[in-house]
Amino acid sequence: MKLIILLALTMCVNSIYVNTNYGSVHGMLDPIDPDVEVFLGIPYAKPPIGSLRWEKPLPIDHWGELNASSFGQFCMQPSLFGPMPPERMNEDCLYLNIYRPTGNLTDLPVMIYIHGGALIMGSGEDYPGNWLAKKNVIVVNFNYRLGIFGFGNSGDKTLPGNYGLLDQHEAIAFTKKIIASFGGNPQNITIFGESAGGTSVVMQLISPLSKGLIQKGISQSGAFVFDEPGLVSEKCLKDVCNFLSPNCIKSNYLIENVIKILKNATAQELLDAVNNSSYTYFYPVPNDGIFFPTDARETIMSKNITCYDFIGGWTNRDGANIIPPSMNLSNATDLQAVIDSTWTHTAMGGKFNQRQTEDAFDHYDQSTSPLGWEKFFLDGMFVRHALLMADALMSSGCDNTYVYQFSYNVPGTNYLIPPGGAAHGTDLFYLFPSFSYYGGAYIINRTLSEDEQKLSNQLLLHWTRFAYGLPLEDWPKYNTQRSIYNIINATKFNILSDYSEREFWISLLKNLDPTEGPPTQKPEESDAASVCPRFALYFTILLGIISYHILQINF
Repeated sequence: MKLIILLALTMCVNSIYVNTNYGSVHGMLDPIDPDVEVFLGIPYAKPPIGSLRWEKPLPIDHWGELNASSFGQFCMQPSLFGPMPPERMNEDCLYLNIYRPTGNLTDLPVMIYIHGGALIMGSGEDYPGNWLAKKNVIVVNFNYRLGIFGFGNSGDKTLPGNYGLLDQHEAIAFTKKIIASFGGNPQNITIFGESAGGTSVVMQLISPLSKGLIQKGISQSGAFVFDEPGLVSEKCLKDVCNFLSPNCIKSNYLIENVIKILKNATAQELLDAVNNSSYTYFYPVPNDGIFFPTDARETIMSKNITCYDFIGGWTNRDGANIIPPSMNLSNATDLQAVIDSTWTHTAMGGKFNQRQTEDAFDHYDQSTSPLGWEKFFLDGMFVRHALLMADALMSSGCDNTYVYQFSYNVPGTNYLIPPGGAAHGTDLFYLFPSFSYYGGAYIINRTLSEDEQKLSNQLLLHWTRFAYGLPLEDWPKYNTQRSIYNIINATKFNILSDYSEREFWISLLKNLDPTEGPPTQKPEESDAASVCPRFALYFTILLGIISYHILQINF
């Protein structure tokens, strides 16, 4: 009896109450960090279930009192890393979490993290915000619909897609409405993310829906990946439908009937069908008419966009997660096969013709460059992504733009990625030194060396100073000099004057058609699977995620 009373008293002492326009929220001190208060599992939109599957997220209703002491369920996703705790996954998954420092708070900068995971996996809770919060900012992370649930589309207005991006927008808009109650400044919001999260940051910034909502953005190792126009996306839906019902064939694959069958399936049935169809992957749509009223690719290429303060960058070994450095391509035909058989052509801006592929092969031939093909994908995807946005902002008259390369020799990544730099995603160790995956099913507690602790502190300071609107120490703006801040360790850096391969890529992509996908022969309707992107086609981007999420080698 005494123990029960003691536990009850402890809960009361640790409970923190915040009143919002939607009702009261009962948070708590972080169980492992008493300098941080946490508010977990706050719903930011109505559950996207039943008739709301593949619909815009709808505003959440008033909740009265909300116990915010545990995370919400994470969104439907394949079990790539082992058994998925079934009780933690649900189509009802639109929840966010808030981390803030203790004390009397007012008008603190707000930093909203968009998680990565190739837009098919992950959750906000994987990246606890307590380290950043202790730098006197408020941190928010959240879940958004993934895979077919978030990016399923028919290639037309029947099912326009981009529901995951609309979820992200709703989470940001909801945060703006309530964050003053938590001591945050709703007029000073920074969104940041890595990999698919970095991609999402740029997509949010170039969407007209974000105007007036966001002030700053940080994109880490993002890459533009858009769906092919029409054919592939529609075929993917039909492929998944084949595993759900024989009525798909009987109805001659009419898209309205396909969507009806998919909507009537349970969330688990739909996920199982995706898994049985080799992990069908769905990309964002560049012109859905809602999130992107006009083609997003044309928007960023026009270099006439809304101004935001921006940091964009990459790790110096990002490309190793697309193709192993040891892989030798004998000729331009081999390179063309790699580009056409994966999603990389969409991230590079379109379909390469024979001349462009030959030029690229000659330029990056591994016989003359030890990291040839790795660097080809690094430059064409991740570097190009960051510089496209930086150049567009600079050409639009925006002043506060910064670009970086993260070149720290990260220990412990040599199992899948050779040593000598930072593999895709390893920069996250220094923003989120302790994180979990699948709601704690896999926990990474990385012990940082003294040098790594200094680097972590420096990176945290850069990100939070940026959120405050303060100058970045020793880090020049991108502006007309196109300066790139090369982070080597906590105390060592240098400034790169523009990127060495810029002119080559400008010349290479001059005649690239951004709307042209890989050559495909339109299949018979019963052979829908033949043009549907497969798990193997995007597995390489997950190697980096796997290398730091589940491998604990030399950590």
